[in-house]
Amino acid sequence: ITTNFIERKIFIETWLDFDIGYFAGIVDGEGCIDITKGNRKNGKSYFTSRLHIVNTDINLMEWLKERIGMGSYYREHRERDNHKKCYTFVISAVNDLLGILKAIEPYLVIKKEKAQEIIKLLEDRIEWRKHLRRNYNQ
Repeated sequence: ITTNFIERKIFIETWLDFDIGYFAGIVDGEGCIDITKGNRKNGKSYFTSRLHIVNTDINLMEWLKERIGMGSYYREHRERDNHKKCYTFVISAVNDLLGILKAIEPYLVIKKEKAQEIIKLLEDRIEWRKHLRRNYNQ
């Protein structure tokens, strides 16, 4: 598993088309790409974007973690007697999410438009951070 952003970027670039297409299919069928709004204690709002996949097969979660080399998964604790154990795989780090979405966007069908929207928002966010660093960290 890769440890820093540059290594993870290279890792994504070395994926086979099959892996990218397969992962895009999982995202289209089982995944969600979203932006959520939160509120800080000081009353200011913030937004978090993430990709998450929910499934009952832990083998899928382990495959995702191993092949993607980023993100994490956890077991849902909202269990009911008549439901199987459920797991959620999540990627939320801005640079990781941007890299993954750019890699799978050409292969997406159902969630292509949402991915394009979030790619644009993440790129704008990164540019805004660069602008702030250039102009206010002198």
